[in-house]
Amino acid sequence: MTRISRTPAKRYLVRELEGEFVLLDLESGDWFTFEGTGNRAFQLYMEGRTEEEVAASLEAEHPETEPGRVRRDLDDFFSQIRRRRVFGP
Repeated sequence: MTRISRTPAKRYLVRELEGEFVLLDLESGDWFTFEGTGNRAFQLYMEGRTEEEVAASLEAEHPETEPGRVRRDLDDFFSQIRRRRVFGP
């Protein structure tokens, strides 16, 4: 189980089920799951790592990925997290 250092906004419920994160928006009823690298990115972020630290960790874990790809994908991932205000304003 992941040690949570970063707390989601009150409108979100986050659970780790069988190694995958599930995020439920209590206001809208929308729910999200993270798969593969997205799940790992969310885990690292929840543990308190910065976006840059998450990117560096994933680049080290996936050296076969084309240069810049991890950071581009994470820019989109974190943009969605911010847009939905998962961790507040």
